[in-house]
Amino acid sequence: MSVRNIVTLSDVPVPLHDWYKREARRRSQEAGKRVGICTLVVEALEEYKAKHEPVPPSPEQREPAGVNHG
Repeated sequence: MSVRNIVTLSDVPVPLHDWYKREARRRSQEAGKRVGICTLVVEALEEYKAKHEPVPPSPEQREPAGVNHG
């Protein structure tokens, strides 16, 4: 059985939740379709993850197995 951490909107501080509501409304008007708060939260988490997780080296940057530099 896997365990999942769940964040609910009740866990978000009120000022931040109010900002999310305003930003969702602004983006909805700009896009001409509804943009939900969940979309903004996911975008923020993905941006944070991309900024703070190390990028794995590309296949061209990896050294072949068995190379000894010593």
